[in-house]
Amino acid sequence: MLVQSNSLTSTKHLFLKFQEKNPDFKRVASTMYEHLNVYLEKEKVIWGQFSKNVKLKGISASEQSSLHNQINKGETTLVFFYNRQKSLLYVGQLIGIFDREEPLINPSLKKYVPEYYHSRVGKLEKTRDDDSLIYVYFALKDLKKIDIDGVKNIYHHKTGQEILDVGGINSLLYAYLEKSFYDRLLVNTIQSPVEVMKLEEGTEENIDFNVGKLLEEVQAPPKSEIGMVDEHNSSKGKKIPSKRDYLKLQKKNTKIGHAGELLVLANEKMTLIEAGRQDLADLVKHVSATDGDGLGYDIKSFTESGEEKYIEVKTTMSGINTAFFIEESEVRFSRENEDTFYLVRVFNYDRVTGNAQFYTKKGNVEQNFSLKAKTYLAK
Repeated sequence: MLVQSNSLTSTKHLFLKFQEKNPDFKRVASTMYEHLNVYLEKEKVIWGQFSKNVKLKGISASEQSSLHNQINKGETTLVFFYNRQKSLLYVGQLIGIFDREEPLINPSLKKYVPEYYHSRVGKLEKTRDDDSLIYVYFALKDLKKIDIDGVKNIYHHKTGQEILDVGGINSLLYAYLEKSFYDRLLVNTIQSPVEVMKLEEGTEENIDFNVGKLLEEVQAPPKSEIGMVDEHNSSKGKKIPSKRDYLKLQKKNTKIGHAGELLVLANEKMTLIEAGRQDLADLVKHVSATDGDGLGYDIKSFTESGEEKYIEVKTTMSGINTAFFIEESEVRFSRENEDTFYLVRVFNYDRVTGNAQFYTKKGNVEQNFSLKAKTYLAK
């Protein structure tokens, strides 16, 4: 099927076909999994494109120049990774292109390449153990899985055909995208681990609170005691004599809390996208950021079947059993919406990597935790 050019982006993108198992590296179960691991650890990854043609030294100079110009002008240029056997589609944002000799000039690039093919990085000649060599490197950020149906919105840059209708054995193609598809990808980009939130005023020498990823969910601990804020008797706004700087402490806690909410927000969207529910992922809302606090929850999300989820996030840099404060409005909301209320406890938050562990408790907070009345001190 051909498409009208006026419905396509003017920005050119890359479409790569990849194998989950590379015959040159039989012990590697998933090439994409290895690249995702590097990205999650180092916030970017370099993808080496292999070929049996040893004469290839990179992509054409004109195409490389065109892509570099797009990047330099701030145009978001994407690389799609397609695996036909498992019907998988991934996308990442292109931030750099390197010829095969570049790692010899700049050895630091190697740390962004998965370890399983470090021995091929910068290699210019085949040995009898090599079936193929790397001829070009693509530096990426924001690498993630998307719905396989997205491939229907990708078209060959010259013929206008749907990208999967293009014949031949080329594993690297240039493409234009349906404008609406491109716009959705830009709007719904999952929160990048690169994002950094700095305190407005110096707290512990202007600590950075990075947003990385939530690690695997753990089982919630037994019913434990938490502190309940008495909103009517709280001392918000009053000055309490103390050597402790409550203003700085409150600002720090606010930033940690916001980081935790972004982690959960990204996790909710990614879970829905991986379940094939991009339509629901588009509707996930960071309510506390857009509508303010006081509604009784931070994030509105959905189950895979479309039921609403109201999520309250509580974040700490400490361990799983650390008590936390909760507002009366949040407890009341959980009581009135126990079938759709979820409390996500984010713990062991690492401000450097931005990663954290978490558990989830669904339902009435009063039934899931032992509440102990507390007055929250703030200055």
